[in-house]
Amino acid sequence: MTFDPHTAKLLKPGEYQSIDNCPGLRLWASASKHAWIYRYNDAEGRKRQIKIGEWPAMPLADAMREWDQLRQARKDGKDPATEKRAARAQSPARPADRKRDALPTAPSPTPGEIRAARLAANLTQTAAGELLHTTCRTWQQWEAGDRAMHPAFWELFQRKVGEVQMQ
Repeated sequence: MTFDPHTAKLLKPGEYQSIDNCPGLRLWASASKHAWIYRYNDAEGRKRQIKIGEWPAMPLADAMREWDQLRQARKDGKDPATEKRAARAQSPARPADRKRDALPTAPSPTPGEIRAARLAANLTQTAAGELLHTTCRTWQQWEAGDRAMHPAFWELFQRKVGEVQMQ
């Protein structure tokens, strides 16, 4: 079938649209995006597929050029999906992963620390909760130890209390 952008937009998750004159090239739809996929049989006859790019960021002409390069690699005896997987395994961690791993992890404060900080700031549980845009009940659970306070809330509380005391 010839490629029609309107039809492509209407694809439901799990459906695909094959492209004429490009065997194995298809536009596959998931719940959140559309991807260009090249499907082929490897040397042992197993079905393989490799993602080429996402539509509409990658137009049909670019997908066809990439498909042609991958098809030529198949004719030369290479397996594009296996090569891509091997390259990904050898590459260093993505920057986002390194950034997340590099962040220090602060422990959650103890209920005693939470209560002592609130009393030192001369705040009621309701006022302390409002300071962090939480409910009084949440604050009570933190002080009782029924719920752990996230370190980010603890840091925010300490900063806000410092601002209130400075004024």
